[in-house]
Amino acid sequence: LATVAAAMLTASVTPTLRAQPKAPPPAPAKKKLVVIVAKDSPIERLSIQELRSLFLGDNVKDARDTRLVPLNQPPGAPDRVSFDRIVLGMSPDETGRYWVDRKIRGEGRPPRTFDSPILLQRLVAKFPGAVAYVRIDQIDPAVGVKAIRIDGKGPNDPGYPMVD
Repeated sequence: LATVAAAMLTASVTPTLRAQPKAPPPAPAKKKLVVIVAKDSPIERLSIQELRSLFLGDNVKDARDTRLVPLNQPPGAPDRVSFDRIVLGMSPDETGRYWVDRKIRGEGRPPRTFDSPILLQRLVAKFPGAVAYVRIDQIDPAVGVKAIRIDGKGPNDPGYPMVD
């Protein structure tokens, strides 16, 4: 009888545990890409259209008449997919078909690709005219690169276009 009374007392004092509704998962952080050039480059800004032309194989030059050389991340890399969608307005398949078509017509080759964001930054710092992109959290100013403005906006400005 004492055991039954203790169980009843415990049940009346212990609050009922109800399943709490789960909080929705946090929204994934927005990925911010920055376009980088060598620290001593005269380039301070490019438009999305200039970037598009450059990464689609057109001849683009800086103020010193140096031909700009685009350096890309590998096809299928998340940052490449974002860049192609934002700047080129293409899916990975469309970008691949674009370059196959240009190659068949003898109209140029796609930008060279490099797997490592650090390697991209080192190449950009070393070769005049090199232009690449990395996530803002990957940029290493000690390497000798700088982020440039896109359509007149810096990475921390409202309306910066390189956010996915």
